[in-house]
Amino acid sequence: MIGLRAGFPISIGLYVGGGSFLPAMYWYGWTATAALGALIFGLGAALLPERWSRPFWSGWLWVTPVAAMIGCFYLTLPWFRL
Repeated sequence: MIGLRAGFPISIGLYVGGGSFLPAMYWYGWTATAALGALIFGLGAALLPERWSRPFWSGWLWVTPVAAMIGCFYLTLPWFRL
C-alpha cells in the first residue's frame, strides 16, 4: 500500500503488512535479476574487441535502455491497474 499505514486504497506492492513499510520480496528478485543481467552484458561489452564494436551505432546506448523501460512498463501494467 502507498501511504503511512494500512487501509490506504492504492496498492502497488510496496506495503507488506505487519506495520512495516518495506518493499515486497519479489522486488528484491527483480533487482537481483537486473543486476545480474547488467553484469553479464557489461562484461560482454568490456571483453568485445574494439574492431568488432566499431560498426555499431553509438545511438544504441540510448535506444536499448528506453526500449527496455517501455517493455518493463508494459509487462508490469496489470499490477498497477486500479
